[in-house]
Amino acid sequence: MRRLALAATAVCLMAAAAPSGAAPAVTPPEPGPGYVKTSNVTHVATLPLDTDSIGGRVLGKDFFLRTGKGITIYDTSNPDLPVPKGFVAVPQTPNQEREDVDTNGEILVTGQAYTGLLHVVDVRNRTTPTILATLTGAGDHTNTCVLRCTFVYGSEGTVTDLRDPAAPKLAPVNWLRELDVRGSHDLTEVKPGLLVAASNPVTYIDARNPLAPRLLARGPLPDDRYTHGMSWPRGGQDRFVLGGSESGYGCLTPEDGTFFVHDTRRTKKDDEGVPNWTRTGDYTISAGLPTEGKAPTSELCGHWFDPHPSFKDGGLVAMAWYGFGVRFLEVTRKGAVEERGFWQPLPGQSSAVYWVSPDTVWVTDYTARGIDVLRFDAGKPAQRDQRHPGVFRPAQADDEVRARLAGRGPEHAAAHHTEDGSLSELASRWVCRP
Repeated sequence: MRRLALAATAVCLMAAAAPSGAAPAVTPPEPGPGYVKTSNVTHVATLPLDTDSIGGRVLGKDFFLRTGKGITIYDTSNPDLPVPKGFVAVPQTPNQEREDVDTNGEILVTGQAYTGLLHVVDVRNRTTPTILATLTGAGDHTNTCVLRCTFVYGSEGTVTDLRDPAAPKLAPVNWLRELDVRGSHDLTEVKPGLLVAASNPVTYIDARNPLAPRLLARGPLPDDRYTHGMSWPRGGQDRFVLGGSESGYGCLTPEDGTFFVHDTRRTKKDDEGVPNWTRTGDYTISAGLPTEGKAPTSELCGHWFDPHPSFKDGGLVAMAWYGFGVRFLEVTRKGAVEERGFWQPLPGQSSAVYWVSPDTVWVTDYTARGIDVLRFDAGKPAQRDQRHPGVFRPAQADDEVRARLAGRGPEHAAAHHTEDGSLSELASRWVCRP
């Protein structure tokens, strides 16, 4: 099959490069990325430069992206065209240490849990970021800035004093143990010193004194789902706290990956006297076919999400769902969750999604796509786009090319011919047509 694909690709390239006098009867279209989508989503572009990212950070007109190579800073001024403007190489271990970087616009923190290294990067000059310091024993899986990056809270409980960014120090406290939290994948600072932890139950923390954190509230969950990320829109002023859970390898049950909502205005104190928020909505995806906007299986389920900038006591959320692509969700005024559209790469594993303008998101991919630029039209219905699905379609060409390249007899070829009987036309349909 590999030799078949190489041969067909070669034919496609030769057809595209042929002089006008020898042009094939059917001109092959330009190659493009494959996907299935609803009609209210437009695929604008793919930038295949940073191809193995699991997350970044948007701040103002800048997008800070972590990959296996290091940190790339992109200009978001033109939402349709990601433009790199700075890069710094950062040491990298295999696997997942390319997730949720954090920055205050002056320094950026990124860690490696396997080696325990926390890297502090000076990003004041966006074109020439530099590694300012590295501290052993401080790097957790994810690392969150607290109080304008004067401290860092790690997902494994580590607290780092970063008041002197060039000389970071481990603090003699572990926030997980201090608050009796069983574990966390990430924290989100919703306003200075106030954080929501992606734990089970969800934990709301007062870290305005970073060395003596206090528990403020919890968000109970109905099962043992692994909470992945949290958001409290409008700097903690919104009615709803938003969360997402993740699991790996299968994604066959609702608990494998969910987007959920808690109502902070409906609380009830537990036996410890801690206010508990009320969960109002859950959204999950069942396995299915790509033509249904689903996946028969997925490497991982549910990942980073981003509420729309206009979110106010309800609104639009974009969530990356690995093999299921990007889901555009709406949180209703009552806290329920409804899907409004999707975009599913074929192939691809959408790992994170970020609003860079009111109608445009950038999607990072865990595998090899790079950055996909999507435009979402909230005014259009979420109908599956059958007329322009944007997916590579082998049609009959798969069998035809197999037969031709296998050298079968003319009687077989005659039974499987195209309009002009040319292999180049077959190959162009099989390899190049989006």
